Parts: sequence; structure tokens; C-alpha cells
Amino acid sequence: MRIILNIICVCLLLATYGCGTNIEQKINEAEATLQSAPDSAEVILNGITSIDNPKDFQKAKCCLLISEAKLKQGKSFLMVDGFDDALDYYEASRDTSALLDMYQLAAIKMRWLGCQDSASIFLRKAIDIASNVTTPTKSELLIELSNLYAMPSLKKNYTKAVSHAMEALKVSHTKEERSRALHDIGLFYSFIGHNDSTAIYMERALNEIDADNPLFTTFALNY
Repeated sequence: MRIILNIICVCLLLATYGCGTNIEQKINEAEATLQSAPDSAEVILNGITSIDNPKDFQKAKCCLLISEAKLKQGKSFLMVDGFDDALDYYEASRDTSALLDMYQLAAIKMRWLGCQDSASIFLRKAIDIASNVTTPTKSELLIELSNLYAMPSLKKNYTKAVSHAMEALKVSHTKEERSRALHDIGLFYSFIGHNDSTAIYMERALNEIDADNPLFTTFALNY
């Protein structure tokens, strides 16, 4: 009898291990195809269900990846199950790499819902853990925050937009980052009628970026 019980236990352990391995394989496959084929990544992730009994870290990873996959396809991820739980998991585990992505997704989610203040809070959290070598960089996230206050669908506050773009300029590390920040500062000043400041910052933006950069034409046209 004891031998039979031992065999049963071993079989159960092997089945559990096999299931966990299968989930990991699907997650890894989805992550590998996310950039080139987000639709395929979404299909793979949808194949992981509660029947597979994924662990908490696997649930969090699935939620993060499926949200990103939907976003890359231009789909809404508002109804993705377990989003808040995934965010809580990554905050508890202090996984800064995943948190950087989750905070950005949370900000987008709040923006879609028209919750500008909440979107700003999540973007600021992302900014706090970003640097000049993360993707996106701290400067790029500050630009995103500044643009949050210039969106037609939300409450516009160009004073805040200028302030955050100034922050982006201060922490910029590349010519493109500096040029983008300078351009946006000039653009925001134009919206509040500060034409002299607009001209100064727009000209600085053009002087900062290379003429063969695609952004140069855009900035020149706005100037």
C-alpha cells in the first residue's frame, strides 16, 4: 500500500511540474513574439487558464504581457482580468522592471477612463524608478506626463505641461531628448500666448537636433 501511495505522490508531483513548465513555456513564447506578433502573443496567453493553476508570479506576468499585446494591437485592455492584482504583486516583490511597465499601463488605463489625476500619479511613480538607461527613459516619461496636461480629451493645464517638460529637459541625456523637450516647451508656450518664449525654445529645438532626423521636419513645420 505504501508503495502505491508513493507512486501516486510521484505522479502528482510530475504532473504539477509538467503543468508549471508548460505555463512557463507559453509565457516565454508569448514574450518572445510580443514585439513582432502581438496578436500571436495574445492567443498564446489566452491559452493559459485557471485550470492550469498558474502561480501568482505567472498570473502577474500573463496580465502584464496580455495588456501590452492588446495595446500594441490598438485594443483596449480595460477588461483584462487581474490587472490590479498584478500591480499589487509587482509592488510587493519590488520588481522595478515590471513595475515600470505596469505603471505606464495603469496610467494609460486611467487616461482612457478620464481620470487625469490618477494617470498623473502612476506616471510619476514610473518616473521615480526610471533612469537615463531604462526604456522609456526618465526624460521620455516626463514628456509623456507633460503631454497629459495638453490632451484635448482631458483638462488642459499648460502651466503644468511646461513645468513637466522643463523637468524632462533637465534630465535629458541625448540630443533627441533635449530637442523634444525644447520643442514641447515652445509648443505649450504658444498655446498660452507667450510668443517670444515659443520662438526661443523652438529655435533651440531645431539647433539641437540633426537635420536628417525625421523629427527635424516636424519641429520646423511647428515653428
